[in-house]
Formats: sequence, C-alpha cells, structure tokens
Amino acid sequence: MRKVTVKNNCNKEEGETGGQDEGEDEGEPVGQTQVPDVAQQYLEDAQAVVLGANLVVGEITYEYDSQVPEGYILRQHPAAGEVVDQATPVNLVVSKGARSCGCDTPGSFVSGDMFLGLLGLIVLVVVTLCAQGGALR
Repeated sequence: MRKVTVKNNCNKEEGETGGQDEGEDEGEPVGQTQVPDVAQQYLEDAQAVVLGANLVVGEITYEYDSQVPEGYILRQHPAAGEVVDQATPVNLVVSKGARSCGCDTPGSFVSGDMFLGLLGLIVLVVVTLCAQGGALR
C-alpha cells in the first residue's frame, strides 16, 4: 500500500506546484479482489495462492489440532469469499499437528500422571506415620 501526500497550496515552497506528487494518482480507486479459500492447504501453497490473488500474507500463528496435519492451514481471516481491497493482509492459522501427550491440556490425566500422584501420596502417608512415632513395627 502506498502513502499519498497532498500538499497545501497555501504553504507551498518556491518551486512547488502543490497538489499531488509526480507519479501519484490521488483518488485512484484501489482494486478489489475475492479472498481465496486456503484452508486445508499446505502453508507454502497457501501463501502463494494469497499472493496470487493480489493480497499479502499477514500474521501467521500456530495451534495444535489433532485432525489437521502439521503445516496445513486451519483457518484464515478474512474469510474465504470476502471481497476486500487488494494488498489486504490475510492472517493464517497453521496446524502444529496433534499434541504428543496430554500433559499440557488442563484437566487431562494420563496413566503415568496418576501413578506418580498415588506414589507420592503413599510416600507422604508413610513419612507422616513415621514422624508421629507410629512407624510400622
């Protein structure tokens, strides 16, 4: 996107003609284009499609998804089919694939976590009993 500077004729310096700078077409309408659907496409392919539609690739973020393979587009903004100005950024969310374990999902336990928790509880009970003089005899 280019910046258009309009000069005020009242404050022009010597040699200035005012108005628009050479080579700038003030008020020229920006072309419009339809946002392509890049969901489920590999990131590099999706970027090429976006650029081919006279748009630019915006922010790229990554999320885990067990259904979409790593490197493929989960969603985009603006949505596919929207008519926007050319050079509008298209933000892409890319799959990181499935999580390797459930350890960073709040509220999910795997059997190893339960085993370690129970083992810790048993150790705590034994240490407490020994400290109170009720050691196993």
